[in-house]
Amino acid sequence: QAVNLIATDVPDNCNRIGRVQARTLGRIIGIERGAERLQDELAQIARNEAADRGGNTIAPESLIIDGRQTFGIYNCP
Repeated sequence: QAVNLIATDVPDNCNRIGRVQARTLGRIIGIERGAERLQDELAQIARNEAADRGGNTIAPESLIIDGRQTFGIYNCP
């Protein structure tokens, strides 16, 4: 089942299941990682967790800080 990432407000008809804090390395051997790649990895980790919990949508709830980001998990029609 595909899990959608939405960057805007969550539609009213979606049910919140919970949240996940995705984590990955922000630096490798002292070198800062690219923001786009970091965002993609965090979103994929959150998608995997959402699918395991029966969700079909995730939405970021925080900024990326030290390689971590919190996502809300939702089930939307």
